[in-house]
Amino acid sequence: MKAARWTLYHRLLLLGMLPAVAMFVLMLLFFTQARLEDARQGLFQSTQLTADNLAPAVEFPLMAGNQAELRGIITQTLERSAAHRIEVVNRDGRIVAEVSEQTPSDTPVHRFSSPVRQTAINLGDATSQGLINPTTNTDWKKSSGRRLGEIRIAVSEAELAGEQEEILWTSAGIGLILFAATFLFSGRLAHRLSRPIERLADTVQKLPEEDPDLSRRDTRVARELHSLQQAVEAMAYRLRSAEAEREVSFRELDQARDKAEQANRAKSDFLAMMSHELRTPLHGIIGMLQFLEEEPLNAHQADYVVTARRSTEDLLVIINDLLDFSRIERGRLELEDAPFDLRSVIENCFASFRHDAEGNQLTYRLVFEGDWQKTPEVFGDPGRLRQVLAHLIGNAIKFTPEGEVTVSATWRLDNESEGTLICQVSDSGSGIPTERLGDMFGSFEQMDISASRGSGGTGLGLPLVQRLVELMGGHVAVDTEPGCGSRFRFVIPMKVHDRLPGLDEATGVSESTPAIGTRTREALVVEDNPVNQRVAARQLENLGFHVRCAASGTAAVDDICDNGNRYDVILMDCQMPGMDGWEATRRLRACERQGQGRRTPIIAMTADVFEDTEQSCLEAGMDAYLPKPVRRHGLRDTLRGLLPL
Repeated sequence: MKAARWTLYHRLLLLGMLPAVAMFVLMLLFFTQARLEDARQGLFQSTQLTADNLAPAVEFPLMAGNQAELRGIITQTLERSAAHRIEVVNRDGRIVAEVSEQTPSDTPVHRFSSPVRQTAINLGDATSQGLINPTTNTDWKKSSGRRLGEIRIAVSEAELAGEQEEILWTSAGIGLILFAATFLFSGRLAHRLSRPIERLADTVQKLPEEDPDLSRRDTRVARELHSLQQAVEAMAYRLRSAEAEREVSFRELDQARDKAEQANRAKSDFLAMMSHELRTPLHGIIGMLQFLEEEPLNAHQADYVVTARRSTEDLLVIINDLLDFSRIERGRLELEDAPFDLRSVIENCFASFRHDAEGNQLTYRLVFEGDWQKTPEVFGDPGRLRQVLAHLIGNAIKFTPEGEVTVSATWRLDNESEGTLICQVSDSGSGIPTERLGDMFGSFEQMDISASRGSGGTGLGLPLVQRLVELMGGHVAVDTEPGCGSRFRFVIPMKVHDRLPGLDEATGVSESTPAIGTRTREALVVEDNPVNQRVAARQLENLGFHVRCAASGTAAVDDICDNGNRYDVILMDCQMPGMDGWEATRRLRACERQGQGRRTPIIAMTADVFEDTEQSCLEAGMDAYLPKPVRRHGLRDTLRGLLPL
């Protein structure tokens, strides 16, 4: 078991067992060793005592040279003692008698000896009775205490094996008993300490999910644990209160989120409705102004028409900005990835603001730097790039009452297939206060509300620029100083497109060719708005079509399904009362499949410009999609792609 997985009980048990077991082991080792040493010394002492006691017993047989008696005495002694060898040696060192037993050769052998001396005899009674004359018989005095020989006894430590084994087993038994007692005591103590803490831990774990039962407190615990229980109980009550407050806050947040989502949906619905309602009259206004420009006008009239057309174009830009920002917020804006002439896009965008700059008497310059000669075309979204640059140039002109506006475009070729566009728009206008730099890219933020009344704007320009550039993989930076102008710079990485030589000449379209093909073609305009009917009809007539109009989807379906399809192309509005354009298209395609006419190209012409509108049109059976207001060149290019020349 890894230490990290040990419970508190196991840790407390180990903490209680470890010192006790260590102490018991040391004590057992000490006392076992002491007992073994005592047994060893006892063996040595008993062997020496045997030798000392045996010496007097062999005195007379040794003096008499009675080897048989000596052998009998030492044999009996060998059988009764722990010795494995006994020798009787005379005074010359010669072994007179010996007996031995076989012992293991690898055990230590210890030898003990005791001298055999002649014992002094008490002759007092014999002398007093006149049996011995002490003055004439003095040999016994001289021989008393004389060394006769020696008793030698050898003992092996193998004799201790049994006793040592008994000592070891006894010590082991005592150790096991002590270990078990220690284990039981430590376990009970660990349980008494860990159980309340585990209950507290279980209580704390249950706090987020359920209301724990804190009434089952163990009142027999130590004072410290009792204090801990009280602290946990107090914490539980506070957590329950916090949980209740959090639930209330969550409910309020959910309600606020629902309201925000409803407001966001309402905003999107409002934008969709306003887009449709504004684009529908704009389509008529721009179309009529385009037709009016084709009429013979004097200078004042032509200026009025141009001014009106530019005003409608500005209004269309504001509407498009609102829709684009709504798409970006919902993550529904998709960028195009097509080859285009990067320099031409920048030049055309720059040129579109020349009239405004000259009207403000500004010095208006365009500077190209870098490797432009090496990169004819790049991949990207030319419309969004033009939109970014137009916002920056428009702001620079708007907030520069006098001085200059400079647009510099640098192309850096990183390798054969990749490059970087660095565009900077500089002005000598009023600049931006330092305290506003942090929030100038926020939605609906304007530098000065009083200035906005004079210069216009919704406050979406810079946020839209930043988000579009980020979608293209780049970034925007600003360098400004109040009173000295501003410099907005954006950097976008792009992939290089190797344009085939002669491609423009082969695919170019002449602006001076108004007609589609050489014969008169028939077109049907399905539109409920009379003004938009007139605009679409006039645009088609200028392209060489004979035009009929239908005011509803039902009228168009009845005309074609009942009278046959005689039209070369159909322009279909999508949102109409009664039968809308999608349903009308599905029914027309059903009539074609039933053999009531050939398949006619149907072009959606709608003021609904949300991201899923084009897909729904194609799914309904339409062949192309044109958002209102419809431009002449856009309609012409779409017709060229659908109709054979």
